[in-house]
Amino acid sequence: MKHNWEYKRLGEVCTVIGGSTPKTEVAEYWNGEHNWFTPAEISNAKYYTYSERKITSSAVRATGLTLLPIGTVLLTSRAPIGKVGILTKASYCNQGFKNLVCGQSVYNEYLYYALIYFKEEIKDKGHGATFKEISKRDTENISIPVPPIEVQEQIVAELDKINEVMYDCRLLLRNLDDLAQSLFYDFFGDPITNPMGWEIGVWGNLFDTILGKMLDKKKQISEDQSLQYLANQNVQWGKFDFSDLRTMTFSEKEIKKFALKKGDLLICEGGEAGRCAVWNCEAPILFQKALHRARPKDNKQLNTIFVRYCLESLKKNDALKNFISKSTIEHLTGEKLKKIQLPVPPLPLQEKFAERIEQIEAQKRNVEATLANLQTLLDSRMDYWFN
Repeated sequence: MKHNWEYKRLGEVCTVIGGSTPKTEVAEYWNGEHNWFTPAEISNAKYYTYSERKITSSAVRATGLTLLPIGTVLLTSRAPIGKVGILTKASYCNQGFKNLVCGQSVYNEYLYYALIYFKEEIKDKGHGATFKEISKRDTENISIPVPPIEVQEQIVAELDKINEVMYDCRLLLRNLDDLAQSLFYDFFGDPITNPMGWEIGVWGNLFDTILGKMLDKKKQISEDQSLQYLANQNVQWGKFDFSDLRTMTFSEKEIKKFALKKGDLLICEGGEAGRCAVWNCEAPILFQKALHRARPKDNKQLNTIFVRYCLESLKKNDALKNFISKSTIEHLTGEKLKKIQLPVPPLPLQEKFAERIEQIEAQKRNVEATLANLQTLLDSRMDYWFN
């Protein structure tokens, strides 16, 4: 056994506490003074102090909820399984948790990291037809290595240092994003109220816009090529996620039609309708029907980096919702997209803005590279301590 550490079940070293939901139709149970957490509130943060919803003392008495003390390690047991956090204020929770109050042999912050490391094994313990869930017994039977407390504290101190630097990197990325958005308003003002009095253009007059190729599961002719393409999930705000590129067959004619060129703007038709990014690579790539490709009709009139920030501003200010259809999910149809109005400042000003944005993006790429290296280091150290 590595480090000669003893492995123990969580039921031996912790008390497992669940939760429940007070009756939602009883008004006197809600908007009270007590924290009441749900799994949806648990993100990538380590500490949790305030819940989105509060319950009253009447709700606590009626539901028989057990108070989770400060330092409790939150563990979501469904929807989804395996999210982890630490309470910094005594709280209650709903039935989507199997929380852990540590005994003397386990440091709660060490347990926090151990549960993150063993997350996939914990998820595998879930069972159920409609959705998977881990029971109290499942949770109590999870085994973790339990070194001496002083070693646990050493491990936490090391992993915390790495996470602190990662937090600073993420904060810097958010600040750079805020700087870029602030620059947009400094250069052009609010695109909705147009305080600088720019000429207004209609999307359909400004862009050639097409949807990508529809997914086709039918057998393709032998001359077709199987090639990678961008789907909705690959397009994020201002960037592309290449972690899950899929392939589809394209004919030579389709390759010419759906190949992106540098400077093309890709806009999500569904999902988070309106989310967009500019293709700034020299190498072409294809795209599928869940995406609009917008190409300026006149390159002497528009810079697509400026347009991308215009759309993001419209989205943040809810001005884009007037063009989005919604049934089960949002849709920005081609016809609605053509009706969007945009300010059209002088091209030299747009290009000056785009240059500043590229400088910011270069800084972001450096920070993201540092963040990736830190993640590799963190994974390596966690593997060393827990494997």
